[in-house]
Amino acid sequence: MNKISRTGFTRHTIIPGIVLVIIAFTLTMCFNITSVEQPETSVAGEEITITVHAEILDDPNNEAGPSVNADQFVFGFLAPKSWDVSENATVSISSVPFSNELVLMDEGEIEMFGEIPWTEALESRVGLGENYGLVEWVMFKATEVYNPEPEYLPLSGTVNITLTVGPENLITQLGYFVGDAKWGIRDYNKNFAFFFGECIEVTGGIGDVKNLCGVAPPETSSVGPEEFSWNDILTISFDATLGEGNLSTELLGASNVLMCSTANYSGGSDEVCSEMTSLGNDLWELSIWPTGHFDLPMGKRITSINYNFQNSDASITVGDPLNGGIDFFIEANCD
Repeated sequence: MNKISRTGFTRHTIIPGIVLVIIAFTLTMCFNITSVEQPETSVAGEEITITVHAEILDDPNNEAGPSVNADQFVFGFLAPKSWDVSENATVSISSVPFSNELVLMDEGEIEMFGEIPWTEALESRVGLGENYGLVEWVMFKATEVYNPEPEYLPLSGTVNITLTVGPENLITQLGYFVGDAKWGIRDYNKNFAFFFGECIEVTGGIGDVKNLCGVAPPETSSVGPEEFSWNDILTISFDATLGEGNLSTELLGASNVLMCSTANYSGGSDEVCSEMTSLGNDLWELSIWPTGHFDLPMGKRITSINYNFQNSDASITVGDPLNGGIDFFIEANCD
């Protein structure tokens, strides 16, 4: 595992052999990320360590006085979904006078300001960095509250991450977030900090290299109209000439193509495979009325639809290249 040293803001200044150190520009007053030490490269399945140097500059409750309403430190980590961070990472914070093991936050735990799950809030407000997809924010929280007395401020410490790299060959950008459970992502100028590191390359794994920091693969499928309900007629198109890395899909030149779709509803699902209509030049199309297309139990309503494209004997399946080849996914966006 190689590490590099980096200071300042020039993206490609590399000094081999030591640690990647990135001085983070901060927009916060209460929290700050001053630097991050992470590998430049890694090997699939390898255990790596990452150190995030952070500061608590002020008590978010200072208007009420330092002894009122202790706070809960939260930490977000952005990594590829295939790394399975929730199962493969341990996280802790070390500082004086506050040190604590961090535990995985419940998936549905709500960020108080936006009133949506923390992971959704981070993706919406902070983003995914340079990654075009296939990554996720995973949230951790301290098991003990902190309430630093004024003499300890600013409180400097390190967030220490140990994790096992996933099995795929890929290039990805990792992200880091520090904040407070009570105040959430409330104010860009005060109460949290985030940072995206240099892209890290993983080798020695399975599959071709996915450069998540590169240009997103072209969309092979589209759904129209853009605004629809499940009572509208939907037209799904498929272009077999487009695939990941601008390569054609395995269905290029197929004599027929099936769209296999699954309607999800509360308590179950129903799958239907239907032949698509050829428009020539490896373009395919199918129009469906979702409510009548699927066999739904009485009183059940579709919540979402997954779909993929297959050849006649199902020996070839093409899914969404932006989601690792997993099924395309649609939800109604108009009531």
